[in-house]
Amino acid sequence: MNGDNDPNRPDQDQPDPYDEAAEFWHRVRVYIASPEHAGVITAVATVLIFLSGLFYVLFSWLLWDANKKAADAALIAANAAREQAKLTSEESEGIQAALLKVNGPVSFTNPMTELSEGQMANNIVVSIGFRNEGKVIGTNVRTTLKMQVLNLSRQQMIGKQWTCERVIPFIRPDPGTDPRTIICPIEGLSDEELRLVEALKYTVAIDGQTTYEDGFTNDKGLPNIRTIPLCFRFLPKIKTGEQWGFEGSDHFEPCEDFIILRQRMTAHMGNAQQAPK
Repeated sequence: MNGDNDPNRPDQDQPDPYDEAAEFWHRVRVYIASPEHAGVITAVATVLIFLSGLFYVLFSWLLWDANKKAADAALIAANAAREQAKLTSEESEGIQAALLKVNGPVSFTNPMTELSEGQMANNIVVSIGFRNEGKVIGTNVRTTLKMQVLNLSRQQMIGKQWTCERVIPFIRPDPGTDPRTIICPIEGLSDEELRLVEALKYTVAIDGQTTYEDGFTNDKGLPNIRTIPLCFRFLPKIKTGEQWGFEGSDHFEPCEDFIILRQRMTAHMGNAQQAPK
């Protein structure tokens, strides 16, 4: 057996991997340093720069998209929690808050005031009562009214306008207590105006609102204000015909009820006038 070809001999020449790597990088450096290859090197470098920039843009977009989705999810969760808290608060307010209502019909008294000998002025005193159907005290109950004679055929306010503003400091929710009442005067109605009111051609109109604090706070931490719109028209109690007798109320009716009741009463009055005698 020839010992010169024995691969197990330690002195056998073997390729050195470090030498091969050094040779490879030497050739690369020579290739790069050669002026003949400058164009190729520049092109390769340009492509690598482009690819790295494209990768950076793609990575940045993916990162932005992930952050946006996370932010959107957090915003949706925060909005859902806020809406739930708002609904819970509104449900609590609906159950526990002060809830004011107008108590019964808006009434009036009609004393006669003597202006001078033989001349009388008709002064109406309007009273509006409020009750609290809620669970807590309603405070700063402020009512503002405008009162005037209304020509029903023209739907036009005529004559003097009376204004009234009253404040009730608080109204308790105790159902056993008497309603809190405000008083507002209407002074100087003429006999002719009252006659036309009795004939359902005119009426005395009351328009305004009542605001109050319901015992809760709003999103800004301020007292929660509730508003009650007020719209009333005076409906006299008169005889509309033998068949129907007396109709009306001699009270101020809510506007939507007044329209229906007046139409019925005028129809009955018209039928009575056309009935054979």
